[in-house]
Amino acid sequence: KLKKKFNWVLDDGHLVPTHFKEYGDLITKPKLEKDENFEDFLTPVEETFAAMPALCEPGLRSLKHGDVIQLVRRGFFRVDKVYGGSEASPLELVLIPDGKKGAMSTLSTALAHK
Repeated sequence: KLKKKFNWVLDDGHLVPTHFKEYGDLITKPKLEKDENFEDFLTPVEETFAAMPALCEPGLRSLKHGDVIQLVRRGFFRVDKVYGGSEASPLELVLIPDGKKGAMSTLSTALAHK
């Protein structure tokens, strides 16, 4: 079984440091009753969050906060933080869930609930 995948990106000195972020199920109960407070059923962020660093094509420099892009074989991502011009301020992309339990992202393997 193939465990890791990668794609070649030309290192022309203009690659964009990127962090891919994914959140799992934030609420532990499938359906809340009217009198229940959702805060009583929240999963701690550290248990439902995974991140992966990557280097991406220079074209991603032009993305603006809130833009939505599709990455082939990964899914749709929303720009959470624009690229700040250095590795210290990477582009941050958050996976948009598609409603399926089996995520396309490889980050899901790092989440405890998967």
